[in-house]
Amino acid sequence: MSQVKTNYISKLRAEELEQELKFLLEVKQPDIAKKILEAREMGNLQENSSFDLYIEEQELVTSRVRDIQNLLASAKIIKDTKFTTVEVGTTVIVEVEGRQDEFTIVGVSEVQPTSGRISHESPVGKALLGAATGQEVLVETEVYSAIYKIINIK
Repeated sequence: MSQVKTNYISKLRAEELEQELKFLLEVKQPDIAKKILEAREMGNLQENSSFDLYIEEQELVTSRVRDIQNLLASAKIIKDTKFTTVEVGTTVIVEVEGRQDEFTIVGVSEVQPTSGRISHESPVGKALLGAATGQEVLVETEVYSAIYKIINIK
């Protein structure tokens, strides 16, 4: 029995995915279908590279549509509320080893480590979840261990 994994995404990301899905279904798929029909009308399909390219493009678009639909079906939209503890959707300022860092805890599909957007499933994300302002948490990985002090949650 397969268990559906919850994907945490922001409201903005959900809207972006819905727009992409609409474009793929209403514009891209009909356009590709038209191109496939035109390529078929050219004759011999075995020597028709355009037909092969359009079929491949159709498969990619169909796969992307399925991926977006599955993501949205299992998505939990992060609501904008006042947080008192670190949760998915919060931005947290921490002090670690004498410096301050800022992280936004996001779902796996929105991770951008270079922008400070870390997954709730990452070692740092897991350790910070549930922590309150002023609390210290231990972050441990196979190669790293540090105490993170929660300075602010927003």
